[in-house]
Amino acid sequence: MVPNLLRKLPAEVRLIILSLLPQQDLLSIRQVSEAWLCAEVDDEIIRTHPGTVSFMFERRSLEGFLQICDIPRFASHVHTLDICVRHLLPLNERRHSGDTDGDGSDTDGTCISQASALRLDGQNELMRDYAFLKCFHEALQKLTECKTIIFNDHGPPRGPCSPTKGVDPSHYRGLVLKSGDSIAFVSKSLNVVLNGPNLPHLEAVTFDIGQFSIKNRDGLKPTMLPSLSSSVANVRRLSLHLDQKFLDGPELQTFVEGLPELLELGLEIVDEDWMTGTLPFLSKITIPKLRKLRLRGLACKMHELNDFLLQHQDTLSHVILYMVYLHGTRSWDRIDQTLSHRLNLQEISMECCGIASDRIAESCL
Repeated sequence: MVPNLLRKLPAEVRLIILSLLPQQDLLSIRQVSEAWLCAEVDDEIIRTHPGTVSFMFERRSLEGFLQICDIPRFASHVHTLDICVRHLLPLNERRHSGDTDGDGSDTDGTCISQASALRLDGQNELMRDYAFLKCFHEALQKLTECKTIIFNDHGPPRGPCSPTKGVDPSHYRGLVLKSGDSIAFVSKSLNVVLNGPNLPHLEAVTFDIGQFSIKNRDGLKPTMLPSLSSSVANVRRLSLHLDQKFLDGPELQTFVEGLPELLELGLEIVDEDWMTGTLPFLSKITIPKLRKLRLRGLACKMHELNDFLLQHQDTLSHVILYMVYLHGTRSWDRIDQTLSHRLNLQEISMECCGIASDRIAESCL
C-alpha cells in the first residue's frame, strides 16, 4: 500500500517523506515492491546513509545486514564493515572472571537476566548454523567495493542491523575475554569473516577490541586469529590491539605472514600491566613490503624494536611511536641512531616515549 501511494506523489515529495524514515523502514518498503523506487530516491537513500554498515553476530542484526546486501544499489556503496563482536555471558561466567565486587554486585551493569542468557545461547547456535553462515558469505560477495573491515567491542549497532528489540544495551557492554565461551565465539567470528569469500578491494583490517572498560582491558589474544587463506592476501593495512599476556606463541607471526602485501602495521597493547611487558615476537616478524609502522601504548626491549627496524630498513618510510617505553637500557640513543642514520625515512614521530623503569618508578610514587 505504501509503495502505491508513494508512486503517485511528485518525486520531490517522495524524497522528503523518505528522508524522514529510519533506514530499516526504507529497506522494508524497498523489499515489498521492486517497481516504485526510482533512481532519484535510490540516490537520496545512499546519500543519506553512506558507506559504513555496522552489525554484530546476532540473528536479527545479521538479518538486517543480509537485507542491505540484497539491494544492489546499497551493497555497491558499502566501503566499510564495522563488526561488533560483543558476546553475552551467563552471570556465573561473569562472576568467575572477576567482573563483580566481593559482595556479588555487578559493578559495570553487565549482569544479565535469564532472558538474556537465552539470547546468549542463540548467539552460540548462530555460529554453528551452516545454512545461515552460508547466506552471510554469499552476502559478503555482493560487497564489491568494501575496502575496510573493523572488529570492535564498542556499543551494539543501531539502525537496520541493531540486535533484538527490547534488549538492554548494557547486556552487550562487556566482552570478557577471560571466558572460554567468549574466546571461542570471537575466534569463530574472525574466522567466518576473514576466511570467507574473497573481497577483491579489501585494503584494511582493524582489531579494535579491549577498549570498553578501564577495569576490564582484555585485548585480542593472538590465539584467536585465524590461519589466513588467500581471500585476504590483498590487505595493505593492519591494526591490532593485543593482550600483553599472550604474545609468546607463533600465532601472531603466522597471521601477519599471511598478509604478503601488507604496507602498514599498527600495534597497541591493551592490558593493565602493559608497561611491564615486552614484545618477543617483534624481532621475529618479517613483512617484506612494510612502509609504515605505528606503535602505541606499549613497552619492549630495546633490541626487539631495533632489530625490527633494521630488518625493514630497505622498505620503511614512516615510523610513528607514541607512549613507547624501552626495557633494558637507560637511553634511546641506539634507536635514535637507527632512525636517523640507518633508515631513509620520510616521517619520524616520537611522542611521550621514555624508559620503562623510570615510568614504572614514577607510577609507584
